[in-house]
Amino acid sequence: MLQGRPHRGETEFQKLGGEGRPHAWAEAMIEYAGGHERRSQQALKDFIAKHANDMAYQVGDVYAWRGEQDKAFVWLERVLPTNATAV
Repeated sequence: MLQGRPHRGETEFQKLGGEGRPHAWAEAMIEYAGGHERRSQQALKDFIAKHANDMAYQVGDVYAWRGEQDKAFVWLERVLPTNATAV
């Protein structure tokens, strides 16, 4: 995806397994890279509805990919309490 080939990114994410499609967070990044902002937003919305409590890092990752730094940091800060207790 960093090379401007979002469909190649989709292929690589599919190799990771799962539901036969890229995970929704990856799909949100792929759609954004392909210029499909509405599809990206919908994939992210679906992902947040399902995984807000257990995959906050990935949500932050999508926002960072899309250049939405403030939203990215909000989600990444949610990860800190979880990791702080493990140290």
